[in-house]
Amino acid sequence: MFDFLFKARREKQKGNFLFRGFARRKRRQQQGVLQGVTSAREASQLRRARLILSLKWGGAGVVAVACFFGLRSVSQRLFWSGTQFVVREPVVTGLKDLSRTEVLRQAGLDEPRSIFSIDLDAVRRKLEEWPRIRSVTVERTLPETLTLKIEEREPLAWLACENERLTLKPCNTKEGFLVDRDGIPFKCDTLREALRRLPIINIPSLSYVKSGSPVETPLVRRSLDLLASSRTALLGYNVDIVEIIAANEWSMLARLSDDSSATFGLENLDRQLLRLRSVREHLRLTGRLAETVNLIPEHNVPVTYYTGPAANPALTDKARMGTTLPLGPSPAVPASLNTTPNRQPSSSSATNRRRPAATPPAPAPAPAPAKSLPPQNPGSSRDRQVDEILGGGR
Repeated sequence: MFDFLFKARREKQKGNFLFRGFARRKRRQQQGVLQGVTSAREASQLRRARLILSLKWGGAGVVAVACFFGLRSVSQRLFWSGTQFVVREPVVTGLKDLSRTEVLRQAGLDEPRSIFSIDLDAVRRKLEEWPRIRSVTVERTLPETLTLKIEEREPLAWLACENERLTLKPCNTKEGFLVDRDGIPFKCDTLREALRRLPIINIPSLSYVKSGSPVETPLVRRSLDLLASSRTALLGYNVDIVEIIAANEWSMLARLSDDSSATFGLENLDRQLLRLRSVREHLRLTGRLAETVNLIPEHNVPVTYYTGPAANPALTDKARMGTTLPLGPSPAVPASLNTTPNRQPSSSSATNRRRPAATPPAPAPAPAPAKSLPPQNPGSSRDRQVDEILGGGR
């Protein structure tokens, strides 16, 4: 009966955590007795060895902490607070329109600082957030040299717009925006003479422009493509695009520096620029002055001329009669895209337009004597003449 009670008690104590811990310690003591380690003398030596080991580790920790703070104090005095590693005049390269003072103020480097306290990535991010800067490279050279390599955004044109939602004025530091080749608009702080001569992109339907955010309007993109391509296409003809007016969704009117205008479609700009080169070459050979050029039609290039004496008196009579331009085929364009201005030629001008196939072409009347052109006002009261180059034109 008593065995049964003791057995039940032992079974109950098996689940007790404290009893299990006590049992483990008792087993370890029994194992130590068997190994001969639990004698009083050996136990005292073991405790002494553990104490010595603890003191050694504690001393080493104290020495390490003291060394850390000592080195920190020395480094602060030598590198951060000393005068040997202080950046006083950072080197800034690649500036065009921006000033060195503006760049250092934007980067937070307008005051002397230790070269080790400058976060190069933070400086680069601050400058790249500025819309006027395209990219930045920051380099640190000991003991006191910090170099900032700046690549500014190169403005390509002014944006112009005036409607109920947005008003943009070119050559204006408050209400004007410059735009680069990537379509990134940015403000102009200093209006230099070179910026005044930039062309204008006039988009009447533009509704939103934010500095640093790309303009996704297709008309702006195509206008930038036309300006960039025209720099090489019109090289050597002493003429540039001064303004692009995109009043609709299918054409662009480019005003040139010689008071003439050219109408472009939105597609195949390179081919249209080649046709414009052929027209300019024709004008150079004939000495005539063009008022409008429509580059949208498929094969013929309608040109409206000013009648008057040849600009180059040394031209031969054969060159004065005109020439046929070998223009290549272009993609078909609907008739509704012909945006040549409707101008009624005067009674003294000669007209030679293409007629339907069913009607035979009428003989051209005898041209009237040319009128003199006042050199100071080339766009005044001139007689105009409409011609179509290639396909039966002059």
